[in-house]
Amino acid sequence: MTWYRRVKVNVYAWDAGTEDGDNYQFNNPATTGGVISAFMAGDTEDAVFVSRNGDTLRVLPVAELLFELEESSEKCATNTEDPTDTFLITARRSGNLRRRDCEWARGRRRRCRMEIKNEDGEGSGRPVSEQCPVACAGL
Repeated sequence: MTWYRRVKVNVYAWDAGTEDGDNYQFNNPATTGGVISAFMAGDTEDAVFVSRNGDTLRVLPVAELLFELEESSEKCATNTEDPTDTFLITARRSGNLRRRDCEWARGRRRRCRMEIKNEDGEGSGRPVSEQCPVACAGL
């Protein structure tokens, strides 16, 4: 996995199609059910959010988002705790649903491979090892 220290994302305006008109006045006639669409450069540089770049027109971003990594990803990669919520499994002998937690599965290969069930007893397709990665590590 690659962690970027800094990512910059341009934010562009979209038109919700709720008014007719060529400007951003509040007195444009209202429309219903307009299609939400991105602003296009069109053929005029006088349009809102549009600028000339050499011989071409381009849409300008209205904002810029900056995401910066504040902590080392090492902290994330070395998490030593499982979630504390419980999950349901089908008991091997009785066939009844049982509520369990990650401590129940710790170090037990067969338990870590069991499928987590929903409240109706239907399979979730998720093994206990997904819920309890620390308790089931290396099995």
